[in-house]
Amino acid sequence: MVSWARSTLFHRLFSHRITFSVFVLTCFLLIVTAANYMEAKDRKDVTLSGIRLASWSLTQLRDEARSFDRQLVLMSTRLAKPEMLYVRYDILWSRFDYLLTSTESYAVRSVNDNVTRIESLFSQFKTLDAVVSRVSNGEYDERSLQLLKADWRALHKDINALVIENMVGGETGNLTEQFDKDLEQLAEMRTVLLILLAAGFVYFVFAILYLRRQFRKDPLTGLANRHYLEKKGSVSEQDLVIVCEIRDFQQVQTEHGGAEADQLIALCAKKLSECISSLDTLIHLSYGVFVIVKRDCRKAPEYVTSEVIACSSFDWEIANTSVPIRFVAGADPGEPDEEVSRPWQIRHQNALRALNHSLLNDHNFCIIDNELLSKFDFRAEVLGELVRFFRGEPTKISLSLVYQPIVQIDKQKTVAGAEVLLRAKLDNETFVPPNVIVDICERHGLGSKFGAWLFQKVGNEASQLFSVLRFQGFLSLNLNPSLINESLPEILKDTIVAAGVEPGHICLEITEDNASLDFDRTIPVIEQCRAMGVSIALDDFGTGYSSLEYLQHLRIDKLKVDRSFVNEIENSPARSQFLKGILDIAHQMGVSTVVEGIENQQQWDIVAEHRASFVQGYFAYKPMELADFLSILVDQLITGDAKAVKSNVSVFPG
Repeated sequence: MVSWARSTLFHRLFSHRITFSVFVLTCFLLIVTAANYMEAKDRKDVTLSGIRLASWSLTQLRDEARSFDRQLVLMSTRLAKPEMLYVRYDILWSRFDYLLTSTESYAVRSVNDNVTRIESLFSQFKTLDAVVSRVSNGEYDERSLQLLKADWRALHKDINALVIENMVGGETGNLTEQFDKDLEQLAEMRTVLLILLAAGFVYFVFAILYLRRQFRKDPLTGLANRHYLEKKGSVSEQDLVIVCEIRDFQQVQTEHGGAEADQLIALCAKKLSECISSLDTLIHLSYGVFVIVKRDCRKAPEYVTSEVIACSSFDWEIANTSVPIRFVAGADPGEPDEEVSRPWQIRHQNALRALNHSLLNDHNFCIIDNELLSKFDFRAEVLGELVRFFRGEPTKISLSLVYQPIVQIDKQKTVAGAEVLLRAKLDNETFVPPNVIVDICERHGLGSKFGAWLFQKVGNEASQLFSVLRFQGFLSLNLNPSLINESLPEILKDTIVAAGVEPGHICLEITEDNASLDFDRTIPVIEQCRAMGVSIALDDFGTGYSSLEYLQHLRIDKLKVDRSFVNEIENSPARSQFLKGILDIAHQMGVSTVVEGIENQQQWDIVAEHRASFVQGYFAYKPMELADFLSILVDQLITGDAKAVKSNVSVFPG
């Protein structure tokens, strides 16, 4: 019973509301203490000599006010010289200014609301300037003089009140008493504030100790586990949420077993705990995955995340081997400008999205932002619409093909073929990049359906080229990874070949990335297609890591040189020579070449000098609808260039 009561008491005493209230109160006390200290420091700057000078200033103000008053009385008797009134007015003006600006009068200005009162009196005194000037110049009547006297009497009364309140008890009485009282009060207040602050800090110490006991521990690492987040449920927008994962952890598990993997998890937890402060939170979310909450993070999230990754990296010594252990991370920096903090589930999900982005792009870390969140939401919407599209259901997404002609290098406007590009739109407005379509399909099991749709679409459109124009060229199709399997020959027969295109007119284009997915699987599929009479091309040559190896192992008929090797070749002899080296290798292998990205005459001339076979780029033709492409070919036939129209129609989803 006592234990339960004590637990309930502690729970209430250290509840979030009370703890937050004490924290706010402590911050307020800190501010008040600082202000108290600064005010006491200012008071100490006032010396006894300063008080005496201040008293003298007030005495002079009083005496000059009396002199002005006497002069004004004499003006009614016509015995005084009018110009002397303005002299006294000017002297009194200087006394006001002296009280407000001089160092010697600082003590007067430091007491109560003297500054406000003196400024108010000075402002009222300034309003008399015009009347005093006219009186001094003899330009007045009895009524003006009486009004001046009336205004002055009220002002004179207030001046006397100011002097009396500050001078009662002797030359320095009231000022000295006031400063003594203030200093005494400040000392007493400072003592009370320090006691309250000490009590607040003691409270926080016990509160932290109590809260730490409530954390649920992970038995493997001794850290808080995923249930901590569920119970805590609060992450401030000023906090940085980082989700980090041991890179290639599944491979480590496979090679070293479960017990050793447990040991590695414990070591990683220790390393991560050394990379954060005591105020931060480290959670073992799942096997090999950790969550770090950097509290009230003021540094750049990129800097903090990279620092954590660098700090936590180490070499794991096991079984006479050394295994490099590295983390990959994703982070959500929060939105400090938001008044209401988002639930931790949202912050955690955003950090996981950033982690996923890092893994997919082989980055060390990624910081989620609005642009990336929009991309995730956009991809999710596109995925849903693609699922409906391939089911034949009503959908907001549309897929179509456009053609970009490929021309012979020796005949600039003679079309030798065309690359067929995928185009996608959402709601008939938003353009969806082709590589996004392919990537979504591949990652979500739609790759085969997309490939089948693409083959069927190409077969339907390409049949017009062969049946109407009697082309003797070939169609080149860029394969998405899911199509590179043993069923590819049958898919070709059931779609493109069934549409009336002979296998000898088909060329399959494989990018280096596709080939690198599974090199052993790619070669047998390619050889089966070769047996049908299909030719092979290697696309985007030079952008991967094993370009020459692919040339050696893949028996190809065409080589497409990526546009990255063409950019700026007209301004860089070194780049031009590098491109020439690639083309020379192709020539020595007996492979024809297609150079992509030609955009001006200078690039065209350089590529022609290097003996490329075909050229593709905006300088020749831009992508166009099928009808426009057919129109170009028909025009060439009409102009008598029918023999030049050997169509290489390349089909690419990107």
